[in-house]
Amino acid sequence: MVSKYWFGINFNKESFSMSRKIYGNKIAFLLFDSIKNSVFHSQVLVPLIACLNENKKLTITIVSFERKNFSLKTIQKIIPEHSRLNIIIKKKPLLISTLSLRPCVRSLKKFLRRNPFSHILARGPFAGWIALRVPIPNIPVTIQARGLAAEEFRYVMERERAAGIRAWVKRLFKNYMYWLYKKIEHDVYGCMRANFMIESVSPALKTYLEKNFGSNPEQVHVCGYDIPAIISPRQVALWRREVCQELGLPDDCYVYCYIGSARPWQCVDEMISYFISQDKRDKKKFFLILSQDRELFEEKLQDQSVSVQNYCVNSISPDETYRYLSAADAGLLFREKDPVNWVSRPTKMLEYKSVGLKIIHNNTVAWLAEDNSNL
Repeated sequence: MVSKYWFGINFNKESFSMSRKIYGNKIAFLLFDSIKNSVFHSQVLVPLIACLNENKKLTITIVSFERKNFSLKTIQKIIPEHSRLNIIIKKKPLLISTLSLRPCVRSLKKFLRRNPFSHILARGPFAGWIALRVPIPNIPVTIQARGLAAEEFRYVMERERAAGIRAWVKRLFKNYMYWLYKKIEHDVYGCMRANFMIESVSPALKTYLEKNFGSNPEQVHVCGYDIPAIISPRQVALWRREVCQELGLPDDCYVYCYIGSARPWQCVDEMISYFISQDKRDKKKFFLILSQDRELFEEKLQDQSVSVQNYCVNSISPDETYRYLSAADAGLLFREKDPVNWVSRPTKMLEYKSVGLKIIHNNTVAWLAEDNSNL
Protein backbone atom coordinates (compact mmCIF):
# COMPACT_ATOMS: atom_id res chain seq x y z
CA MET A 1 0.00 0.00 0.00
CA VAL A 2 1.81 3.13 -1.19
CA SER A 3 1.00 6.83 -1.28
CA LYS A 4 2.84 10.14 -1.24
CA TYR A 5 2.98 10.21 2.56
CA TRP A 6 3.23 6.64 3.67
CA PHE A 7 3.33 3.01 2.77
CA GLY A 8 2.53 -0.07 4.82
CA ILE A 9 3.95 -3.55 5.04
CA ASN A 10 1.82 -6.26 6.58
CA PHE A 11 3.59 -8.49 9.04
CA ASN A 12 0.73 -8.59 11.75
CA LYS A 13 -0.30 -8.54 15.69
CA GLU A 14 -3.01 -8.63 18.53
CA SER A 15 -2.91 -8.08 22.48
CA PHE A 16 -0.45 -6.57 24.93
CA SER A 17 0.60 -7.96 28.30
CA MET A 18 3.35 -5.93 29.95
CA SER A 19 4.39 -5.63 33.57
CA ARG A 20 1.40 -7.85 34.39
CA LYS A 21 -0.94 -5.28 32.82
CA ILE A 22 -3.22 -6.11 29.90
CA TYR A 23 -3.52 -3.38 27.27
CA GLY A 24 -6.04 -5.06 25.00
CA ASN A 25 -5.85 -7.11 21.84
CA LYS A 26 -4.61 -4.59 19.31
CA ILE A 27 -1.80 -2.12 19.97
CA ALA A 28 -0.50 0.82 17.93
CA PHE A 29 3.14 1.53 18.76
CA LEU A 30 4.22 5.03 17.68
CA LEU A 31 7.87 5.67 16.89
CA PHE A 32 9.49 9.02 16.08
CA ASP A 33 13.19 8.17 16.36
CA SER A 34 13.32 5.76 13.38
CA ILE A 35 13.57 2.03 12.86
CA LYS A 36 17.17 2.71 11.76
CA ASN A 37 18.10 4.11 15.16
CA SER A 38 20.94 2.09 16.70
CA VAL A 39 18.81 1.10 19.70
CA PHE A 40 15.71 0.08 17.72
CA HIS A 41 16.58 -3.61 17.71
CA SER A 42 17.36 -3.94 21.43
CA GLN A 43 14.99 -1.38 22.95
CA VAL A 44 11.98 -1.65 20.64
CA LEU A 45 11.92 -4.73 18.44
CA VAL A 46 13.16 -7.38 20.90
CA PRO A 47 10.71 -6.38 23.70
CA LEU A 48 7.78 -6.22 21.28
CA ILE A 49 8.52 -9.64 19.81
CA ALA A 50 8.93 -11.05 23.32
CA CYS A 51 5.46 -9.74 24.19
CA LEU A 52 4.04 -11.31 21.03
CA ASN A 53 5.59 -14.63 21.88
CA GLU A 54 4.19 -14.45 25.40
CA ASN A 55 0.67 -13.47 24.32
CA LYS A 56 -0.55 -15.42 21.29
CA LYS A 57 -3.60 -13.17 20.88
CA LEU A 58 -1.59 -9.98 20.68
CA THR A 59 -1.30 -7.87 17.53
CA ILE A 60 1.06 -4.88 17.34
CA THR A 61 1.35 -2.32 14.56
CA ILE A 62 4.47 -0.14 14.59
CA VAL A 63 3.70 3.29 13.13
CA SER A 64 7.08 4.89 12.46
CA PHE A 65 7.54 8.49 11.32
CA GLU A 66 10.55 8.56 8.98
CA ARG A 67 12.35 11.21 6.96
CA LYS A 68 12.34 8.94 3.90
CA ASN A 69 10.51 5.90 2.64
CA PHE A 70 12.30 2.57 2.91
CA SER A 71 12.06 -0.24 0.42
CA LEU A 72 10.37 -3.46 1.46
CA LYS A 73 13.75 -5.18 1.25
CA THR A 74 15.32 -2.66 3.65
CA ILE A 75 12.53 -3.03 6.18
CA GLN A 76 12.66 -6.81 6.03
CA LYS A 77 16.37 -6.64 6.90
CA ILE A 78 15.54 -4.60 10.01
CA ILE A 79 12.30 -6.24 11.10
CA PRO A 80 11.90 -10.01 10.72
CA GLU A 81 8.58 -11.18 9.33
CA HIS A 82 6.07 -12.07 12.01
CA SER A 83 2.44 -13.08 11.50
CA ARG A 84 1.20 -10.64 14.16
CA LEU A 85 3.51 -7.69 13.58
CA ASN A 86 2.71 -4.81 11.21
CA ILE A 87 4.89 -1.88 10.22
CA ILE A 88 3.54 1.35 8.77
CA ILE A 89 5.89 4.10 7.60
CA LYS A 90 4.64 7.69 7.68
CA LYS A 91 6.28 10.93 6.66
CA LYS A 92 8.35 12.65 9.35
CA PRO A 93 8.62 16.45 9.19
CA LEU A 94 11.57 18.67 9.96
CA LEU A 95 10.89 19.68 13.55
CA ILE A 96 11.01 23.47 13.83
CA SER A 97 7.87 24.04 15.95
CA THR A 98 4.88 22.13 17.27
CA LEU A 99 3.10 23.18 14.06
CA SER A 100 5.52 20.86 12.25
CA LEU A 101 3.90 17.92 14.03
CA ARG A 102 0.34 18.78 12.99
CA PRO A 103 0.51 16.85 9.67
CA CYS A 104 1.58 13.80 11.71
CA VAL A 105 -1.49 14.23 13.92
CA ARG A 106 -3.82 14.45 10.91
CA SER A 107 -2.21 11.44 9.24
CA LEU A 108 -2.36 9.35 12.41
CA LYS A 109 -5.96 10.40 13.05
CA LYS A 110 -7.04 9.12 9.61
CA PHE A 111 -5.13 5.88 10.13
CA LEU A 112 -6.62 5.20 13.56
CA ARG A 113 -10.15 5.89 12.36
CA ARG A 114 -9.75 3.26 9.63
CA ASN A 115 -7.93 0.86 11.96
CA PRO A 116 -9.34 0.76 15.50
CA PHE A 117 -6.90 -0.11 18.30
CA SER A 118 -7.38 -0.97 21.94
CA HIS A 119 -4.31 0.93 23.15
CA ILE A 120 -1.72 3.40 21.87
CA LEU A 121 1.90 3.18 23.00
CA ALA A 122 4.20 6.06 22.07
CA ARG A 123 7.98 6.00 22.46
CA GLY A 124 9.29 9.33 23.73
CA PRO A 125 7.79 12.83 23.95
CA PHE A 126 7.51 13.56 20.20
CA ALA A 127 5.51 10.44 19.42
CA GLY A 128 3.64 11.12 22.67
CA TRP A 129 2.75 14.68 21.64
CA ILE A 130 1.27 13.35 18.39
CA ALA A 131 -0.67 10.59 20.16
CA LEU A 132 -2.20 12.93 22.75
CA ARG A 133 -3.57 15.21 20.04
CA VAL A 134 -5.54 12.54 18.22
CA PRO A 135 -9.04 13.00 19.72
CA ILE A 136 -10.21 9.39 19.79
CA PRO A 137 -12.11 8.90 23.07
CA ASN A 138 -11.78 5.85 25.28
CA ILE A 139 -8.46 4.70 23.77
CA PRO A 140 -5.80 4.59 26.53
CA VAL A 141 -2.44 6.18 25.75
CA THR A 142 0.87 5.17 27.32
CA ILE A 143 4.01 7.25 26.79
CA GLN A 144 7.33 5.46 27.12
CA ALA A 145 9.74 7.91 28.75
CA ARG A 146 13.17 6.68 27.74
CA GLY A 147 15.21 9.78 28.54
CA LEU A 148 15.21 13.59 28.57
CA ALA A 149 14.93 15.00 25.06
CA ALA A 150 15.81 18.61 25.85
CA GLU A 151 18.69 17.72 28.15
CA GLU A 152 20.03 15.19 25.63
CA PHE A 153 19.94 17.89 22.94
CA ARG A 154 21.76 20.30 25.24
CA TYR A 155 24.27 17.60 26.16
CA VAL A 156 25.12 16.85 22.52
CA MET A 157 25.30 20.49 21.47
CA GLU A 158 27.71 21.32 24.30
CA ARG A 159 30.09 18.67 22.99
CA GLU A 160 29.83 19.46 19.30
CA ARG A 161 32.64 21.38 17.71
CA ALA A 162 31.56 23.79 15.02
CA ALA A 163 33.22 26.52 13.03
CA GLY A 164 32.21 29.30 10.65
CA ILE A 165 28.59 29.42 9.55
CA ARG A 166 27.80 26.19 11.38
CA ALA A 167 28.91 27.73 14.67
CA TRP A 168 26.74 30.77 14.02
CA VAL A 169 23.70 28.61 13.20
CA LYS A 170 24.37 26.53 16.29
CA ARG A 171 24.42 29.60 18.54
CA LEU A 172 21.28 30.96 16.91
CA PHE A 173 19.11 27.87 17.19
CA LYS A 174 20.33 25.77 20.12
CA ASN A 175 18.51 27.82 22.76
CA TYR A 176 15.33 27.84 20.71
CA MET A 177 15.44 24.07 20.07
CA TYR A 178 16.17 23.41 23.73
CA TRP A 179 13.10 25.50 24.63
CA LEU A 180 11.00 23.67 22.01
CA TYR A 181 12.01 20.22 23.25
CA LYS A 182 11.33 21.31 26.82
CA LYS A 183 7.90 22.64 25.87
CA ILE A 184 6.95 19.37 24.17
CA GLU A 185 8.11 17.41 27.21
CA HIS A 186 6.03 19.65 29.50
CA ASP A 187 2.97 19.19 27.27
CA VAL A 188 3.37 15.40 27.30
CA TYR A 189 4.65 14.49 30.74
CA GLY A 190 2.49 17.09 32.48
CA CYS A 191 -0.69 15.68 30.93
CA MET A 192 -3.40 14.94 33.51
CA ARG A 193 -6.11 13.45 31.32
CA ALA A 194 -7.80 10.14 32.05
CA ASN A 195 -6.70 6.89 30.33
CA PHE A 196 -3.10 8.16 30.32
CA MET A 197 0.03 6.53 31.70
CA ILE A 198 3.78 7.16 31.59
CA GLU A 199 6.31 4.33 31.59
CA SER A 200 9.62 5.44 33.06
CA VAL A 201 12.77 3.40 32.48
CA SER A 202 14.18 4.14 35.92
CA PRO A 203 13.14 5.33 39.39
CA ALA A 204 15.43 8.35 38.93
CA LEU A 205 13.64 9.36 35.72
CA LYS A 206 10.25 8.94 37.41
CA THR A 207 11.35 11.32 40.15
CA TYR A 208 12.71 13.78 37.57
CA LEU A 209 9.44 13.80 35.59
CA GLU A 210 7.37 14.42 38.70
CA LYS A 211 9.66 17.19 39.97
CA ASN A 212 10.38 19.02 36.69
CA PHE A 213 7.31 18.42 34.53
CA GLY A 214 4.60 18.04 37.14
CA SER A 215 3.80 14.44 36.21
CA ASN A 216 1.12 12.82 38.35
CA PRO A 217 2.93 10.20 40.50
CA GLU A 218 -0.09 7.91 40.19
CA GLN A 219 0.24 7.98 36.39
CA VAL A 220 3.96 7.21 36.28
CA HIS A 221 5.32 3.71 36.83
CA VAL A 222 8.74 2.17 36.33
CA CYS A 223 8.51 -0.46 33.61
CA GLY A 224 10.30 -3.77 33.70
CA TYR A 225 8.74 -5.86 30.93
CA ASP A 226 11.42 -4.85 28.41
CA ILE A 227 14.34 -5.89 30.62
CA PRO A 228 16.11 -8.83 28.94
CA ALA A 229 15.75 -12.21 30.62
CA ILE A 230 18.64 -13.73 32.55
CA ILE A 231 20.43 -16.30 30.39
CA SER A 232 21.15 -19.63 32.01
CA PRO A 233 24.68 -20.05 33.44
CA ARG A 234 25.03 -23.25 31.43
CA GLN A 235 24.42 -21.40 28.15
CA VAL A 236 26.74 -18.58 29.19
CA ALA A 237 29.50 -21.07 29.98
CA LEU A 238 29.06 -22.76 26.60
CA TRP A 239 29.25 -19.45 24.74
CA ARG A 240 32.27 -18.38 26.81
CA ARG A 241 34.21 -21.47 25.77
CA GLU A 242 33.29 -20.95 22.11
CA VAL A 243 34.23 -17.26 21.97
CA CYS A 244 37.41 -17.67 24.02
CA GLN A 245 38.51 -20.39 21.60
CA GLU A 246 37.78 -18.07 18.66
CA LEU A 247 39.85 -15.31 20.27
CA GLY A 248 42.60 -17.64 21.44
CA LEU A 249 42.16 -16.73 25.12
CA PRO A 250 43.26 -19.03 27.95
CA ASP A 251 40.66 -20.28 30.42
CA ASP A 252 42.12 -18.25 33.30
CA CYS A 253 42.14 -14.95 31.40
CA TYR A 254 40.07 -12.17 32.99
CA VAL A 255 38.06 -10.49 30.23
CA TYR A 256 36.78 -6.92 30.42
CA CYS A 257 34.12 -6.01 27.89
CA TYR A 258 32.52 -2.90 26.46
CA ILE A 259 29.67 -2.80 23.97
CA GLY A 260 28.57 0.41 22.31
CA SER A 261 29.79 3.47 20.46
CA ALA A 262 32.81 5.69 20.93
CA ARG A 263 30.84 8.89 21.46
CA PRO A 264 32.44 11.47 23.80
CA TRP A 265 29.94 10.81 26.62
CA GLN A 266 30.87 7.11 26.62
CA CYS A 267 34.19 8.03 28.29
CA VAL A 268 36.28 5.76 26.07
CA ASP A 269 39.62 7.20 27.19
CA GLU A 270 38.66 6.71 30.84
CA MET A 271 37.68 3.09 30.19
CA ILE A 272 40.95 2.36 28.41
CA SER A 273 42.91 3.98 31.23
CA TYR A 274 41.03 1.82 33.71
CA PHE A 275 41.87 -1.32 31.73
CA ILE A 276 45.55 -0.34 31.59
CA SER A 277 45.63 0.14 35.36
CA GLN A 278 44.20 -3.36 35.83
CA ASP A 279 46.49 -4.82 33.20
CA LYS A 280 49.52 -3.68 35.20
CA ARG A 281 48.31 -5.69 38.18
CA ASP A 282 47.69 -8.91 36.27
CA LYS A 283 49.00 -9.66 32.80
CA LYS A 284 46.22 -12.20 32.18
CA LYS A 285 43.72 -9.49 31.28
CA PHE A 286 41.95 -8.90 27.96
CA PHE A 287 39.74 -6.09 26.66
CA LEU A 288 36.93 -7.18 24.33
CA ILE A 289 35.29 -4.22 22.58
CA LEU A 290 32.10 -4.74 20.57
CA SER A 291 31.42 -1.66 18.48
CA GLN A 292 30.76 -0.34 14.99
CA ASP A 293 33.35 2.41 15.69
CA ARG A 294 36.27 0.06 15.14
CA GLU A 295 38.74 2.56 13.68
CA LEU A 296 38.21 5.09 16.46
CA PHE A 297 38.69 2.46 19.18
CA GLU A 298 41.80 1.12 17.46
CA GLU A 299 43.23 4.64 17.30
CA LYS A 300 42.54 5.35 20.97
CA LEU A 301 43.98 2.01 22.10
CA GLN A 302 47.14 2.65 20.10
CA ASP A 303 47.40 6.19 21.47
CA GLN A 304 47.51 4.70 24.99
CA SER A 305 49.99 2.00 23.87
CA VAL A 306 47.77 -0.97 24.61
CA SER A 307 49.34 -4.12 23.14
CA VAL A 308 47.37 -5.67 20.27
CA GLN A 309 47.67 -8.98 22.12
CA ASN A 310 45.57 -7.60 24.97
CA TYR A 311 42.47 -6.46 23.13
CA CYS A 312 40.06 -7.19 20.29
CA VAL A 313 37.72 -4.71 18.62
CA ASN A 314 34.91 -6.49 16.83
CA SER A 315 31.75 -5.43 15.01
CA ILE A 316 28.98 -7.96 15.52
CA SER A 317 25.34 -8.36 14.54
CA PRO A 318 22.73 -7.74 17.29
CA ASP A 319 21.93 -11.46 17.32
CA GLU A 320 25.49 -12.21 18.50
CA THR A 321 25.46 -9.77 21.43
CA TYR A 322 24.87 -12.17 24.31
CA ARG A 323 27.15 -14.85 22.86
CA TYR A 324 30.13 -12.47 22.81
CA LEU A 325 29.31 -10.84 26.14
CA SER A 326 29.34 -14.31 27.70
CA ALA A 327 33.08 -14.45 27.11
CA ALA A 328 33.62 -11.61 29.57
CA ASP A 329 33.91 -11.44 33.35
CA ALA A 330 33.15 -7.73 33.75
CA GLY A 331 31.41 -5.06 31.68
CA LEU A 332 32.56 -1.43 31.68
CA LEU A 333 30.03 1.40 31.83
CA PHE A 334 31.57 4.83 32.34
CA ARG A 335 29.56 8.00 31.76
CA GLU A 336 30.05 11.71 32.35
CA LYS A 337 28.30 13.27 35.34
CA ASP A 338 25.10 14.79 33.96
CA PRO A 339 21.31 14.54 34.58
CA VAL A 340 20.98 12.79 31.20
CA ASN A 341 23.12 9.91 32.40
CA TRP A 342 21.87 9.91 36.00
CA VAL A 343 18.24 9.14 35.05
CA SER A 344 19.10 6.68 32.28
CA ARG A 345 18.82 2.91 32.10
CA PRO A 346 21.63 2.05 29.67
CA THR A 347 20.92 -0.86 27.35
CA LYS A 348 24.44 -2.18 27.86
CA MET A 349 23.78 -2.38 31.61
CA LEU A 350 20.83 -4.69 30.99
CA GLU A 351 22.83 -6.76 28.50
CA TYR A 352 25.68 -7.13 30.99
CA LYS A 353 23.25 -8.25 33.68
CA SER A 354 21.64 -10.80 31.38
CA VAL A 355 24.85 -12.83 31.20
CA GLY A 356 25.85 -12.24 34.81
CA LEU A 357 28.73 -9.81 34.31
CA LYS A 358 30.14 -7.70 37.10
CA ILE A 359 29.47 -4.07 36.10
CA ILE A 360 32.31 -1.63 36.64
CA HIS A 361 31.03 1.96 36.57
CA ASN A 362 31.86 5.45 37.82
CA ASN A 363 28.68 6.17 39.83
CA THR A 364 27.08 8.45 37.23
CA VAL A 365 23.98 6.29 36.60
CA ALA A 366 21.48 6.23 39.47
CA TRP A 367 20.33 2.70 38.69
CA LEU A 368 23.85 1.38 39.32
CA ALA A 369 24.89 3.84 42.01
CA GLU A 370 21.78 3.08 44.05
CA ASP A 371 21.70 -0.61 43.10
CA ASN A 372 18.14 -0.92 41.82
CA SER A 373 18.81 -4.44 40.61
CA ASN A 374 15.59 -5.67 42.21
CA LEU A 375 13.49 -3.77 39.62
